[in-house]
Amino acid sequence: MSTYALHVQCPWRITGPGGVVVGWADRMLAAGPDPFRCYEDPDWERAVGRRLDAVMEDLLASLRDRPLVVEWVDADEVGSVRIGMSGGYSLELFPDTSADLEHCRLLQPGTGLEHFVVTGHGIES
Repeated sequence: MSTYALHVQCPWRITGPGGVVVGWADRMLAAGPDPFRCYEDPDWERAVGRRLDAVMEDLLASLRDRPLVVEWVDADEVGSVRIGMSGGYSLELFPDTSADLEHCRLLQPGTGLEHFVVTGHGIES
């Protein structure tokens, strides 16, 4: 089990040395060479899967022997967060609503400690 877990409920993306690797909207696109197949085929998800799942599987497989390590974190007053990692990767979270919704939650699984929660109205715990 990991020491920390991050639950994300807002748009996000992972960037790498070559640009955007995968992002929140990839869950709405089809895997494979034609990501827009989902607009033509109502059964695309069962037939070819989601782009998000396929790209994440490839990314995690490529990092199996060199797991990413968090090197720095930057946040702003509206809940945006950028987590810099080894290898030139980063995870970026960017809340995109004015509603008082939970954007992300940082916790220590299995400890019973309070969670660090970012909402549309600031930080809660």
